[in-house]
Amino acid sequence: MLSTTLKRTILITGLAIVLVLAGALYYFHGREFDVTITQQQIDDALAAHFPVTKTNLLILHVTYSNPHATLLPESGRSEVGVDAELEFKLREQPKKFTGSAVMTTGLSYRYETKQFFLADPKVSKSTFQGVPQQYLDKTTNFVSAAVREHVQKIPVYTIKPKDVKTKVVRLILKDVQIKDGVIHAKLGI
Repeated sequence: MLSTTLKRTILITGLAIVLVLAGALYYFHGREFDVTITQQQIDDALAAHFPVTKTNLLILHVTYSNPHATLLPESGRSEVGVDAELEFKLREQPKKFTGSAVMTTGLSYRYETKQFFLADPKVSKSTFQGVPQQYLDKTTNFVSAAVREHVQKIPVYTIKPKDVKTKVVRLILKDVQIKDGVIHAKLGI
């Protein structure tokens, strides 16, 4: 059985923890933190994860390279373009084709890792020179799906561990705006 002194100590400690948490919530409630992400930071993050090769049914290989981002202030999204090289391995010699894919993306934030990712990519343009018509639809679908899947996994910005304010509270992404060639992501409770 617990002694009266130990019970009081546990009660006072528990009460102190609740008060500290309530105080922190009160202090941070309604406050927002602005995180700025430049186009160059996105380009650098993408470049670190390219070139990459994806394979479909062992006959189609696509290698993506040279990613580049453009910020689109009017829509609050980014445009990401990549070069692509296709290689078909059919009965005869492998055939190579070159092209590109362009997509627009939003921005998401994952609290667990304190990282921002490109989100909700939509391929707006995919062009390849010389691909036989009978393979064009399947090739375009595979190329679009593969590049969307890859881009979503790349962290484009990580909040620094030294920022005590963002470590204390569980922040959510409230707003994203592009001004003066920089992404402004607002985090708050």
